[in-house]
Amino acid sequence: MRIQDLIIKHNALKPEKGRILIAEPFLPGEPFERSVVLICEHGPNGHLGFVLNKPIGFNLDEVVSTNEKIPKIPVYLGGPVAAKRLFYVHSLGSDIKGTIPVSDQLYMDGDLNQLLSLLAREESAKDKIRFFVGYSGWIAEQLEAEIREDSWLVGKIKPKEVFQSRSSTMWKKCLRQLGDKYSVWSKYPLIPSLN
Repeated sequence: MRIQDLIIKHNALKPEKGRILIAEPFLPGEPFERSVVLICEHGPNGHLGFVLNKPIGFNLDEVVSTNEKIPKIPVYLGGPVAAKRLFYVHSLGSDIKGTIPVSDQLYMDGDLNQLLSLLAREESAKDKIRFFVGYSGWIAEQLEAEIREDSWLVGKIKPKEVFQSRSSTMWKKCLRQLGDKYSVWSKYPLIPSLN
């Protein structure tokens, strides 16, 4: 592979609520190395999102204190900001009080006690939610500047893919969905010197 094959300019999609950011292969450091970030808030003050593909190795029952018997649900590192706070994205809609709409079928946060009760009653609800500690944030114009510098591509994601995509393959899958021009990045090794 030639280095010029990896020099790919960002696409024309805007970073809006419900869209994803896909890290370019050389973006260093956790949690953004080969990350996919769901944008949940977008406005004149900046952007807020959650890294979808970085599990932290803990389940929800190890992170929250509850009397409810809840299923094993992995928790993800949403980003480096507010790393001691729990956030969640779901497709349960207004069935959960206090939710914040993200897109047509995606919502953020809401009443945690109500959500835990729902998870205890209906184990299948776990397939419609993803939990995060921390979030990723950008002040006004910061994300747009990073996109112009080709650190991120903007993509689209179906709501069910937010919850069902495997963490280990999500970054490559999202790049391939953008087409051949971008799928070349998905083939680039994490540590080139080992090839």
